[in-house]
Amino acid sequence: MSEAPPGTPDPSDGIIRDLKRKVAELEAERDNFATTIVNLAGQRDAAEADKARLSGALRDVRRAIMEADPAVLTDTFWMPDNVYKGGTVVDFIDEALSGSGSGWREMGSAPKDGTAFLAFNSRHMAHPPVVVVWDDDRASWRIEATHHEGAQHFNANYFDLWQPLPAAPQQGGE
Repeated sequence: MSEAPPGTPDPSDGIIRDLKRKVAELEAERDNFATTIVNLAGQRDAAEADKARLSGALRDVRRAIMEADPAVLTDTFWMPDNVYKGGTVVDFIDEALSGSGSGWREMGSAPKDGTAFLAFNSRHMAHPPVVVVWDDDRASWRIEATHHEGAQHFNANYFDLWQPLPAAPQQGGE
């Protein structure tokens, strides 16, 4: 092998220099990434703290409403149909606090004013929800589609969850 003449740059010097520059770039990128993770964690923690404060405030509002007028559990008359058919302000609060967004509410808040809704017995998960209305004459839930003497009724304590029926489709299926 022949040696390079004196004063000739070693080709590996350029490769080493390029590698050192690339390592420095990657380290800077790693540091930026770490800073971003720390910032996102801080934002997440702040959001969780905000959620906890909001949940506490909602619980306080719910408690104040219930202390002022417990009838709000079943009084749906005062709410316009286009706002929330068959629901109450307490239902809104309970749904917000649950975080589930499932729409299911405790049966104690179900309307007993002739409004039909879905009722469900969570102790019998294999049974589908049923559309029912309250029957004052029999103090029980009646399947909404049955209005005759042989109508099917359920004990007042049979269902434990309810939710309003969805809006009917517009003409033309829209």
